[in-house]
Order: sequence, then C-alpha cells, then structure tokens
Amino acid sequence: MENLGFGDDKELVNYVLKNLSNENKEGITPEKIENVLDFMLDFFEHKGYMDDEADGNEEVIIDDDEMTNFIQEKLGKNAIFLTEAQVREILDIEYQFNLDEGVYD
Repeated sequence: MENLGFGDDKELVNYVLKNLSNENKEGITPEKIENVLDFMLDFFEHKGYMDDEADGNEEVIIDDDEMTNFIQEKLGKNAIFLTEAQVREILDIEYQFNLDEGVYD
C-alpha cells in the first residue's frame, strides 16, 4: 500500500486497531485489517480508479455498499470472517486516517 500513496501500512493498521469500537474489536487481528485494506485497493483497481489513464483530478464517488460487498466476498473466499459492521468501521477509520494525512481531499 505504501507505494500507492496510502501511507505506512503498520502505522495505519495500528491506528485502526487503536480506534476500533469495543463492539467491533472481537476477532480483529492486524492481518485481517491488512486483508480488508488490500481488498479495498482491489476494489479501486476493479472499478478503474487507479488506472494510469484515469484523470487524477476527477472526483470519484465510491458506493460504500458496493465496496463493502466486494470486500466481504473476497474475505469469504479467503476464509476470513468479519461482520459487515467490522468491515465498514475499518474502512471508516482508514478513510479518517488518510484524510488526516492528506491522501484524500
């Protein structure tokens, strides 16, 4: 992820772990967070948001439900089980972290 401009993986994963709500912490490991983040990037690639030919100035609107479903499907195929609430909270925390870091406008 670091080479794609999404910051330091370890720092982001630790931030997510630290900021997860108590109700969503159960069963969460750094590896599961990394998987969610990797599958988030897979979703971006699948949608063409990371294509070299994409206009970097174009505003991208991400369908949260579509992205969450995509990630949960990938998690299931890899026998990694998280609730929808856990996935959504990980994504929300990732967004806040990268917003604070200036990755997202």
